[in-house]
Amino acid sequence: MIGTVPTILSEGGDIMLDLLYNSGDLTADEYGDLVVCRNEDEDIIQTANNNILTRFGHHKYHSEIGNKVFTRRIKADSTGSEMVAEECKIAIMQDTRVNEIQNINVLISKEDNTCIVDYTLVVWVDIELEETRIVDGRCYVDALNQ
Repeated sequence: MIGTVPTILSEGGDIMLDLLYNSGDLTADEYGDLVVCRNEDEDIIQTANNNILTRFGHHKYHSEIGNKVFTRRIKADSTGSEMVAEECKIAIMQDTRVNEIQNINVLISKEDNTCIVDYTLVVWVDIELEETRIVDGRCYVDALNQ
C-alpha cells in the first residue's frame, strides 16, 4: 500500500513537490537519482491518484484518507460506474488544493474488470484571490477485482 510520500521544496522554496511514483514505485532517472514531480500539477494528479487507489482507512499515517470503493460490491454496468465515480470524487476532494471536480468519467472494461477514471479538476492558484486553474488526470482502478 502507499506509504508517506517524502516532500521536497522546489527551487523557489515555496512549492512543496513530492517524489515521483510510477505504479507505486519510486522513479529514478538514468543516473539512479530519485525524481521529483516536475510541477505542482503533476503532484496534484499523483495525490489524487494515490487517494483513489488507497483503501479508505489503510493509509499508515492518515487513516482518514482513501477510497471507500474497495468496500462496496460493484457491478460492471452504469450503476457501478456511477458508484465508482462518486467514491473517487470523495477521495480526490481530500486534497485541499482541489477546489472542485469539473468532470469525472468512469469507463469499466468488461475484459479485465478494471475502471478507467478520467477527471478534470479545478485547483487553487490563490485562495485569497479565488484564482484557479484546470488540471486533467487519469487513473486505473481495480474496483471489481478486490
